[in-house]
Amino acid sequence: MEKDACEVDNTGGTGAYSAHMIEDTTLPDHTIYVPKNATGTLPVVLFGNMLCLSQGAFFKTMLTEIASHGFMVVASGSLKGKSELTRASMLTKAVDWANGPAAQKYGKVDASSLAVVGHGCGGLEALSASYQESRVTYTVLLNSGVYEKAKLPLLQGLKAPLAYFVGGQPDIGFPLAERDYPLLNIPVLKASIKVGHLGTFYQKRGGAQGQALVKYLSWKQKGDSSAKALFCSPADGTQLVKTGWSIESKNGMC
Repeated sequence: MEKDACEVDNTGGTGAYSAHMIEDTTLPDHTIYVPKNATGTLPVVLFGNMLCLSQGAFFKTMLTEIASHGFMVVASGSLKGKSELTRASMLTKAVDWANGPAAQKYGKVDASSLAVVGHGCGGLEALSASYQESRVTYTVLLNSGVYEKAKLPLLQGLKAPLAYFVGGQPDIGFPLAERDYPLLNIPVLKASIKVGHLGTFYQKRGGAQGQALVKYLSWKQKGDSSAKALFCSPADGTQLVKTGWSIESKNGMC
C-alpha cells in the first residue's frame, strides 16, 4: 500500500469485492471506501454526512456496501472525526482529487462518472457542489431537499440528473422533496419509503434505502439494465413497490 495511505478498517460489504476504509494524506479530512481488488473501473461517489458532521465513518455500513459493488466512495470527514462541520467545498475538493493521479492508485478510477450524494444537511452540500461543479454527473439527496424557500430558484441552475430517496411523511426531508420536484426541469427521480428521517442507513447493507441507492448508482454509473428496471419498468418495479416504495420520475430520467 502507498506510504501516504493508511488502511484502518476492513468491513467487507456484500458485493463482488471486499471493501475497506482508508485515510490518505493526499486528501486530508476525508475517508475513502474502496474495493481491495477490483477488476473493472470504479465510478466515484462523494458523500456528505447527516447534520454536516465531520465524521467519515458515520455511514460506514452503507458506504462500505456501496464500495463493495465496485465504486470508490469518498466521504467528507476523517475517520476519527472533528468537532467542526463539513462544507460543500470539501466535496468539490474531492472532485479534484478523484480527477487527479492520487485516486488512481486504488484501482482504475473513472472520474468521468461522478455522483455527489448527501443525507440531510449533507444533501444540501451535495446540491451546492452539483450547482458549482460541472464535472458532477449525478446528484442524489437522501432524506433531504431545499430548506430555504429563497434558494428554490437555484434548482433551475442544476444540470446533472437528480434523485431523491426520502423516508416518507415522518421524514422532514419528505415535504422538501415534494416541493422541489415540480420545479425541476432536469431528469429527476423521487423514491419514498416510510422509514423516517434517520432512515435505514445504519442497518445491515444500509437497509431498504441503502440497497435502493446501490441499485440506482449501479444503473446510472454502471449501466445495469436490471437495476434500471426496478425504477423504470412497471413489471420489474413492483419488486420495490411491494416492499413499500413509491417511485416516480420525469424529464427523461427513465
